[in-house]
Amino acid sequence: MANKRRRSSRIAGLWASAIASGYLFAFSTPAYSKTQELGFGSSSQSSENVQHLQIGDEFQPCDGCPTFVRVPAAPADLRNIRFVSKFELTWRNYLQAVKDGSCTVSNPNRPPFRKPQPDLINAHLDRLEIDWPITVLGPDDVECYIKWLEQKMPLDVEVPTHDEWKWFASSGRPSVRYPWGNDPGQAEEALTGLEGQPFESYTDARRPNGSDLTGREHYFYARYLHALKVGQFPPSPWGLHDLMGNASELTANVEPYIRSDGKADGSYRVITAGGGLIDKRWVEEGVNLKTYTIASDGQYSTYSSVRLVLL
Repeated sequence: MANKRRRSSRIAGLWASAIASGYLFAFSTPAYSKTQELGFGSSSQSSENVQHLQIGDEFQPCDGCPTFVRVPAAPADLRNIRFVSKFELTWRNYLQAVKDGSCTVSNPNRPPFRKPQPDLINAHLDRLEIDWPITVLGPDDVECYIKWLEQKMPLDVEVPTHDEWKWFASSGRPSVRYPWGNDPGQAEEALTGLEGQPFESYTDARRPNGSDLTGREHYFYARYLHALKVGQFPPSPWGLHDLMGNASELTANVEPYIRSDGKADGSYRVITAGGGLIDKRWVEEGVNLKTYTIASDGQYSTYSSVRLVLL
């Protein structure tokens, strides 16, 4: 367990240390024994049982935890990823760690809403315990949640690198451009949500309570709920949802952020993947598309989610 704690505590620290290195960074993972008999909370699955799950099998380490899907063996140039989160990390997932006092929602005032209103989110945490991507976390919040989740199972929890994200987003098919195949003409059909609305229609009606929102509720949800409820887009062949079309997903790759005047101010930019398809570059680049968010003062410059992997 000590190895896991040391490894997990590196996540925010190594993102920050990459500033000084001046180049893209990808984690290396120390050895860790996966043979310990550790419980999985309410799921009561032992590490041995998890190791024997078949490709495509799912498990949930605890009530309210993310659901993970067993994936095929990764290529030799990637880490030994065993499971990938079925969905992006949700408010429901993260608030389990908040409710037991382990983590906080420390960055509820994402741009463009920079005026501090901590009481607003604290007063409505129960209303946010829903299956919506959480996109207001900062680096320390992500690290805190990973530490909390690792206590629930005998596997290492990580943020994927961009190469790892491309691998599972394409279901291990290097020649495939999109999660659904190679035909960009199928994009709108593939990315139409289960509600039957085109992917461009991110309307208030698709937030909780729909048109019944009061003015204050509308403001509340507009602040904290971005993208769409998870599972709205069809799964990949490996059973992973929302790989393209929903929220941008953080990766473990970072590089220094140089301002327009050529100076480095201690900020760094993180490569993100997937995301909403407003930027039509996805048509040409598909899963290879790289976008960026700037990490500064404990928060990200854009609304970014995260999809975790287990090693």
